[in-house]
Amino acid sequence: MRLELAKLHQELKATMIYVTHDQVEAMTLADRIVVLDSGSISQIGTPKNLYEMPQNLFVAQFIGSPKMNIIKFRDIYNSSNIDQELRDFLLTKKQVANIGIRPEHIKIVMNSKGHVKATTDVIEYLGADTFVIVNADTLGGVRIRCESNSKLEKGLKIGLKFELSKIHFFDQEGINLDI
Repeated sequence: MRLELAKLHQELKATMIYVTHDQVEAMTLADRIVVLDSGSISQIGTPKNLYEMPQNLFVAQFIGSPKMNIIKFRDIYNSSNIDQELRDFLLTKKQVANIGIRPEHIKIVMNSKGHVKATTDVIEYLGADTFVIVNADTLGGVRIRCESNSKLEKGLKIGLKFELSKIHFFDQEGINLDI
């Protein structure tokens, strides 16, 4: 049905309004999306804009599959489980309550080479992708998207390397401080 709607939209070259609760439908069919949260507009933008620059925690967690990892700032900053590079990077931000990072912006590296030490907990093989849920001590569960050719198993000690430029910072109200 999605394919037929996309073709119809292209043929008619007309404005269409399509209402859905399915973010995949919205992302694949829309030129622009209006994200509603409890009846109020949370953000309006292109699918790419919503994904790359969510204005708030609601949009950050609603758009994207799997959803963005959200970690309490105090838990990550006060953790003895992070390296100095990440700690110094976090120091550059003020009034941060939560950080967000998408699963594909975290790389699995050797235990001694990452920003954060973790232990693999669940491995979800999906064909082209594998989702790995790790236990990162006081940071809790963190989800990573990686290629399926990786040889991971439950209980493996690993490091997590964050793409620092892809970290989002949210204040107490859930507003993205980088926008």
